[in-house]
Amino acid sequence: LMVDYEYHSRGIEYGDVAAGIRAKKWVNDHVAIGGTWVEEQRDKQAAYRLKGADVTLQAKRGTYIKFEHNESDSLSTQMFVSNNGGFSFESLGSNQQRSGHAQSIEGRINLQELGWTKREWTAGAWYKEVSAGFSSTRTDYGETTIEQGVEATGEITDKLKTTVRQTDAKRGDDRFEDAQAQLEWQINPD
Repeated sequence: LMVDYEYHSRGIEYGDVAAGIRAKKWVNDHVAIGGTWVEEQRDKQAAYRLKGADVTLQAKRGTYIKFEHNESDSLSTQMFVSNNGGFSFESLGSNQQRSGHAQSIEGRINLQELGWTKREWTAGAWYKEVSAGFSSTRTDYGETTIEQGVEATGEITDKLKTTVRQTDAKRGDDRFEDAQAQLEWQINPD
C-alpha cells in the first residue's frame, strides 16, 4: 500500500491533474505482469506522461529474470540540470517536446534456495538503457545512458560474508566504472 501527500499552495489551479497508477499481478507462481501510467498536467506549457510495462519470470522467490520497458512524453517550460550536485546548472531549453524510452533486464539467482549450496550465495546481473529524451520525474540529460553490472554475495563461514560488485555506466562520451569488494565479519553471533 502506498500513500502520497500533496500540498497545493496559492496560485495553483485545482483543475490541473497529477495522477498515476501502478499494478502488478502474479498470473501463477512463476509469471508476473505489471504496468505503470503517470500523467501530470500543470498547465498548457508543462505536460508529462509516463507509461510502462514489465514481466517477471520467477523460478523461486530469489531466482528470477525481469524485463521492463517505459516510454515518456513531456512538453516542458524552462528546464535546468546540474551534473555537479547543484553548484552550477545548464539549461535544457524551454517549450521542448521530449520523448524517449527506458528499458532494462535484471536477473537474480539464489544458489541456496535452488539447493546448489549449503550456505546462502546470491548473484545478479543487469542492463539498463535510457534514451535521450526520456524523462523520469522530469529529469532528461539529453543523452542516452547505458548501465550494466554484476554482483555476488555469499557466506564464507557463519561469521564471514562477502560482497563483490562491478558496474559500468556510459552517458554520451562520459564513462563511469566502479568495482567494490566487501568483507563482513560478525564478532559475536546473535
